Amino acid sequence: MKMTVTQAAKRGMGGVKALVTEVRKLIATARSAAATTVNTLQVLTNFEIGRRIVEHEQKGEKRAEYGAELLKELSARLTEEFGKGFSVTNLKLMRQFFLDFGPRIGQQATDQFLIQQQAAARLALPRNSPQASDKSCPVPISQQPIRKSPFTLSWTHYVLLLTIKDPDERSFYEIEATNQGWSVPELKRQIPSEPVDCRPAVAEGRLVMVTPFPDTVRHITAKTATTRNRLVAEIASEVVVAHAAPGSKMEALCRDILAAGKPLYSFDHPANAELIRAGASHISAMDVATFRSVPQSGHPTNEGLPRDLRA
Repeated sequence: MKMTVTQAAKRGMGGVKALVTEVRKLIATARSAAATTVNTLQVLTNFEIGRRIVEHEQKGEKRAEYGAELLKELSARLTEEFGKGFSVTNLKLMRQFFLDFGPRIGQQATDQFLIQQQAAARLALPRNSPQASDKSCPVPISQQPIRKSPFTLSWTHYVLLLTIKDPDERSFYEIEATNQGWSVPELKRQIPSEPVDCRPAVAEGRLVMVTPFPDTVRHITAKTATTRNRLVAEIASEVVVAHAAPGSKMEALCRDILAAGKPLYSFDHPANAELIRAGASHISAMDVATFRSVPQSGHPTNEGLPRDLRA
């Protein structure tokens, strides 16, 4: 039986749909990578602007008036040439950004910034120019060994992190926002409006502080955060995870928890679809408030646990 052109075209639509799906993924990945690159370059640029402001202030007069006038003049000139984004307030944030993050990642950020600048400069040259063909010129970033940026979040994330005065606490939220893939609104919700003082709870015996680290470990890193999370998961009889971004370290931990046969609960939300498919059980916001009740004996019971979640 012969097929008409229309029938043949319809039969081939399955292949076209598969092609569209693949191309769509490529475009989405490329756009995401481009957005990440733009965010990284903006953060690196703002860090370097902050560095230069601090260095210029240190060479100038040691007066508050001098610093204020410097920022005002710099803001006016940059705004005239480049447009919005260089208000006095923003320049102050850039200066504070360098002061707060510089001691930890100063030189690494500068090195990464120079690589970005050199690559962009070479890409902008005409193809037949001597500089473009000069082997001593830096090659484009895509052809260089990958160097991880010291900054993992957007500039808006870092502006929010600058509101946290304690360096360790600030580092904690930076790492968590990176590992969990928190948006700016989510990061804002996670940061407490008032500092949390755990000392009264410890003194009253309501809170026990446990750490797998020696006293020499004073700062939170991605590695120590992962070790901490795994310790908590090991101690707990059941684990509740509000959200684990696909491909994140938290998702990897959740899969290990499930593989070990330990109960894992998460909210039934589209963002947690992969986690639910992996074996996590549903839990609602109402369930969390009465998830467990611990009697005076200190042993958890099933009281307050939803019937369909009880062992």
